[in-house]
Amino acid sequence: MAQRCEVCDIVIPAERMEALPNATRCVKHSDTARNKAFMVFGHKTGGEVTVVNGSNREAIRQAERANRRAR
Repeated sequence: MAQRCEVCDIVIPAERMEALPNATRCVKHSDTARNKAFMVFGHKTGGEVTVVNGSNREAIRQAERANRRAR
């Protein structure tokens, strides 16, 4: 049975449930909607996802810089 958002009662997408198995809210009503994620690539390894608080401008700036530098 599909998980439904506790606020608006829409079905939470399977992709979100796979990434966050305990999710009880859709993206629109989630606190994580304020977060930003960036791919940062290391030396010769695969990419790494960096998640930062969307209200922390300095953290976003640093993550964006690391993302651009790695490309």
